[in-house]
This record gives sequence, C-alpha cells and structure tokens, in this order.
Amino acid sequence: MASIPPVQLMKNPSLGNSTTTEASTTPSAKSRLARLGVPFKSDPSPTDTRSFSVEKLIAALHDDSSRELALVLLCKVRTSHENLGPMLWDSNGTIFSLLKEIMHVYYVLLTPRLTEKDSNRVCNVLALLQCVASHPNTRKRFMDANIVEYLYPFINTTSQEKPHEFLRLTSLGVIGSLAKQDNADVVNVLLEGDIVSKLLLCLEFGNQLSKTLAAFVLERLLTIGEMGQVYCCASAQRFYSITRVLGQRIEELVEEPCQRLLKHIICCYIKLSENPRGCDGLVWSLPMKLRDDTFLVPLKDDPTALMWLQTLARNVTSGHRSTIQPPLAEPFARSIKGKAVMGSPLLGRKN
Repeated sequence: MASIPPVQLMKNPSLGNSTTTEASTTPSAKSRLARLGVPFKSDPSPTDTRSFSVEKLIAALHDDSSRELALVLLCKVRTSHENLGPMLWDSNGTIFSLLKEIMHVYYVLLTPRLTEKDSNRVCNVLALLQCVASHPNTRKRFMDANIVEYLYPFINTTSQEKPHEFLRLTSLGVIGSLAKQDNADVVNVLLEGDIVSKLLLCLEFGNQLSKTLAAFVLERLLTIGEMGQVYCCASAQRFYSITRVLGQRIEELVEEPCQRLLKHIICCYIKLSENPRGCDGLVWSLPMKLRDDTFLVPLKDDPTALMWLQTLARNVTSGHRSTIQPPLAEPFARSIKGKAVMGSPLLGRKN
C-alpha cells in the first residue's frame, strides 16, 4: 500500500556520504591483504574497488587482523556484485566469522562502553548479511538458519545513543529486506521470534528513520496473508499494546510531520481494521487525529493517502464485526473508561 522505504544499509550521519566506515589501516592489516593479492589505498574510489578480488576479500574475513578492513572494502563493492550474498554464504566459515563480530559486541551492548567504531564495524557486518538475506538463492537458507535471531538484540534496546541507533537502523534494514518479500514463511519466522514487541520498542525509542522502517515491517507483517493480522488481534493486551504505540506516534506526527511514517501507520490501522476483532477494537482505540481533519491538509497533495484515511474510517464505522470470537471492544472500553467515540468529518464523507 504505502511506498516501500529504502531498506539498504542507511547512511550513517557521522560518516558523511559514506555508508561504511574506514577501518584502522594497521600495517598488519595492510600486509595481510597484500599477501592475499588485494590492492589497497587509504581512500579507494569507486573505480578502484572494481579491481578488488571479492574472493580474496572474503578470505580475508577469516583473519582477525584483516577482517575490519575487508568488511569496509566488501561493503564498498556490494552494490556492484549481485552474487555477493551467495558467495558469502557458500564460502567455508565466512558466516561464522561474521556472526563472531556480532556476538563480540553483545558484551558491551547494554553498557556505555559501546563506541561508534564498534557499532560501525558491526553495521558493515549487517550490510553483508543483508546481501545474503535479500538474494533469492540464499534468502530461505538465511531464514532456515535463524540468522535473523542474531539481529534481535540490536532492535530490542531502549538506548537512543548514536551507536545503538546505528545498529537498530541497520538491523531493521536487514529485516525489512526479508519482510518486503511476499512470503508467508518469512512472516511465520519473524512472528515466532516475537518481532512485534521488538518493532514496538523501535517505534518508541528509535529516531524517525528507525520508526519509519519499523512501521514498514509491521505493515508488511499485517499485509502478507492473514497470519500477522490474526497474531496482532489474538488478545486484547497485544492489540492494545500495538495501537497504544501507533497512537503515540500519531500524536507526535502532528508536531513533527513525516509523511512516509504517517502513511505506513495508516496502512497498519487499515490492515488491523480488516480483521473482525481488530475492527471492533478500533471502534474504541482509533486516534481522534485520524477521525477528524488533522491530517487532511498535510496529505492534501497525496490523494492515495487521503483515500486510505477514508477507507480506514469506513472500515471502522461499517466494516467487519466479529461474530464467532469475542469482540475486543469491551476490554478496550474498560481500558479507556468507556469514553465515547466522537464524530468525524471523514466518517460522514461520501465517496
């Protein structure tokens, strides 16, 4: 429904226009790469990177002294090598070397000792894992090996410091690469890992870009098949947790507009309203800002988004109603002390 945000490795604000960070070019790292036949310059240009031997750079990942520099150089050439994902996966011991880098930073993840250098190094690892996750020949193997589980600690934090935010954002990029595929198996694996609660943390504590990516992933979970909708509407507690966080973001968007984030959240609400129990719950919990004309002006140049707002209002007022399962309306009515649902200019609008 909403436009898909870029899910490649995001630009690190502290690194200017580069998506990677330069490794410390110690003599041992240079000499190790030289022995492998890998040319090196202190600041290689895009033209220079074409001459790199990808196979030898991958081999350099196995050595602790050359891994950091090899990560930087591989990230520079990843967009020009479509088969980098399978090459990484099929080379002996490479994925293990990358996972070692990820696990190494776990020890400082919840402490103030996590530095931007450590964070950037792991972000380069995550960028390479995204090549594996997004390639059709390795995506299933990536999921079957539960590699995504190694990313969850990075999005399951509440810290808003830059090093944590870089890890959060890049991890969401990898998960977004998986979620943008219309694959029910991906949804199943992510739901089994309790991804929804982690996305809610990102929506609460991430910066605006992280919130946008988290909302995109949540929208995809609700869009691919019915599994995500059923999961999110299975209990009043889970449903309320989701709508509470989405509602908070709606309030923030009034003060700090972000059209892309707003559109993803609207789409999340629409998908929730397509579930009978979810529709019942939204009668009580849909934010008033989405019922009145608050966002009509900000979205006046986006007829598609305006149509989504009308669809959402129509679904909530005259859409699905649960008949077999107990409705969610009563628990939510108690949670908001029976507050009445107010009228809306959108609700009375004719198509």
